[in-house]
Amino acid sequence: MFTDVETALSGVIKPYYSAIFLILSSIAYIFIINSSWNVSPDSALYLSVAQSLARGAGYMFNGEPHTYVAPGFPFLLCLVTKIFGTGFLGYRLFMALMGFAAGVLAYIFLRMYVGRNTAVLLGGLIMLNYAMIYNSTYILADVPFAAFVFLALIVTVVGGGSGPSLLWSTILGFVLSITPMLRINGIAIAPAAAFFLIFSWGAVPRFKRFAHLLLILILSYLPFILWLIWKSGFPHSDSEGAYLAAVSERRFIDQTTIIIRAFVGYFSESTLALTGLSIKTGVLEIIAPLVMFIGLAKSLYSGERLLAPLAIIQGAGLLLSSAGERYLLFLLPALYLFLFKGTLVINSTFKKFTGKSYKPKTILLSVFVFLLIGNCVHLLVPIYQARTALAPNGPETPRSAPFFRASDWLKKNDANATVLTTHARVIHFLTGTQTINLVRSGVPEHKTWIKDAAEIAQLIKNKRPEYVFWDEKNSDMYRQVALASESLHLRLKEIPQA
Repeated sequence: MFTDVETALSGVIKPYYSAIFLILSSIAYIFIINSSWNVSPDSALYLSVAQSLARGAGYMFNGEPHTYVAPGFPFLLCLVTKIFGTGFLGYRLFMALMGFAAGVLAYIFLRMYVGRNTAVLLGGLIMLNYAMIYNSTYILADVPFAAFVFLALIVTVVGGGSGPSLLWSTILGFVLSITPMLRINGIAIAPAAAFFLIFSWGAVPRFKRFAHLLLILILSYLPFILWLIWKSGFPHSDSEGAYLAAVSERRFIDQTTIIIRAFVGYFSESTLALTGLSIKTGVLEIIAPLVMFIGLAKSLYSGERLLAPLAIIQGAGLLLSSAGERYLLFLLPALYLFLFKGTLVINSTFKKFTGKSYKPKTILLSVFVFLLIGNCVHLLVPIYQARTALAPNGPETPRSAPFFRASDWLKKNDANATVLTTHARVIHFLTGTQTINLVRSGVPEHKTWIKDAAEIAQLIKNKRPEYVFWDEKNSDMYRQVALASESLHLRLKEIPQA
C-alpha cells in the first residue's frame, strides 16, 4: 500500500541514520527532564487521583470518588509515585521515557508495516517531532496513549502476517484493552485492528477467524466495561461528570458548533503536529492537511486496511471535542505516510498534465528536510523552557507561577479552607484543600460554566467556601460571585496571586 513511498526512498538511507536519530532524540528528551511542573487542569486531576491511589485512599478526587477519567493513566502515575515519590522529577522522567519509547515504537511499526527506508525517515521525524516532545513536558495521557497505540499496531501487524493463535490473540486483546483506559478514543482502536485482521486472515477458516476476532474484541473492551460498571455506583459529582454523558447530552446547536470549529481548527493543529510550525494565516495551514487527505484517499482506494480506517474512525471522533495537536500524536505514523503518499500522487498528476515532474526521491527528501527543520527548530522552545524553569518542584514558566503563589499563601494561612474558583483542580492538587469548581467537567457545554449569580449563590450556600481564587480573564464571572456572596450577606476572602 505504501510501496511507492518505500521504493522512492530506496538508496537514500545510510546505516548510521537510525543511530543519529536515536542519539538526537535521546538528547532532546534528556534536556526536557527537570523537577518543575507545567500547570494544566487535566494534569492536576491525573496527579491528584494517582497520589490518592498511592496513599491507599482509593480512586478519589477532591473528597469524592472520581468518574471522569478512566484509571489507566492515574494507575501508571501511581506506580511512578510509589517509586519516585510525589516530586515532579519522577513524573517528568516518566513522561520523557514515554515520549522516547513512542518514537522507537513508531519506528518499529513503520519498519514492519512499510519498510526500512520509510521507517528510518518517518521514524526519525517522530523521534524528533516537536508536538511529541513538547507534550512530553506535560503530565498528561496523550504521549503514553500514543506509545501504547503504536505497540498495539505492532502486535496487530505481527498477527496479520503470522495468522491467529490463542497466545497472540490474548496478547493483542490485552494491549488493546490499555488504550481506552488511557484515553476515551482508545475504544476505536480495536475495531480498526479487527478490520485489518479480517482482510489479512482471508485464507483462515471463517469460524477460526471470527472466534479469534471475538476473543480479541472481548478482551479489548472488558476492562473498560468493568470500569463503567464500577463507577456507575459512585455518588453524583457536582463538578466531575462523565465524558460519554457530556457528549450524548449536548444540544444539537452546541454539537454542530463544536464539529465545525474542530474541523476548521484541525487544519492548523495538524500542520503543527506534522511540521512543528504554528501557522494561522487562513491559507498556508491548509496545504499539508490537503496533501495528507489526498494520500489518505489514495491509500484507501489502493486497499490499505489499517491506517486509513484508523484515521477515518479517529478523525470522526476527534471532531466531537476541541481541536488540539496533542490529540493527533497517536496518528503521526499514519499522517506522515499519507503526507508522503499525497506528495507522490500530486507529483504524478502534475506529470500527467504537464509532462514534467520531479524525481520522487528528490521531492520526498525535500519534504522530509522541510519537516525535520521545522520540528527541530521549534522543539528548541520546550527545551529552553525546561532548562530555564523558574523553580525546582515549582512552576516551569511564569504562566504557572500564580497558582504556586496562591497555593503557598493558602497552605500558610488556612490549610483547611474551602475555595471557590475556576481552577479547582490545580488549587486542590497543590494544597489538598477542598475546592468548589465554577467550571464543570463531564457535562454538556451549556452546563459547563456556572455564571448565573443565583446559581452561584445556591452553590455558596450549600458548600460554604471561605475563599475565592479569581482569574483576571474571568472578571465578569467573579463579579457574579461577588453579587452572589453579597446576596447571602457573606464576604469571601480573595487569595492573593502575587
